[in-house]
Amino acid sequence: MGLANKIKQIIKNAHAEYELFRDGQLQGTIEEVFANSFKINFYSVICSFITDKENLKMLETKSINALFNWREDAIFQLSDHFMLNEDATIHTPGGIVEFIEWST
Repeated sequence: MGLANKIKQIIKNAHAEYELFRDGQLQGTIEEVFANSFKINFYSVICSFITDKENLKMLETKSINALFNWREDAIFQLSDHFMLNEDATIHTPGGIVEFIEWST
């Protein structure tokens, strides 16, 4: 599969994964949502980033392949990596690119 098609599939998968995550959070109590606020923010920021085709074009091919291979589990995989990296930041596009490159 070509890179352009992989990018389209990554975007589709990220939307599906985020919707599933969001729906699960909406089923939780106020206390559970509050306790998960960090993870909710992470999912929102990463989903917004990787569902923008122009952002994905900033990534190396190995990262595109990893996101593609993770299917509808990419944001979850990245969240696990984020917890392990004390220096990671998701506050800027450059920080997100660096984090994803490190994670893949």
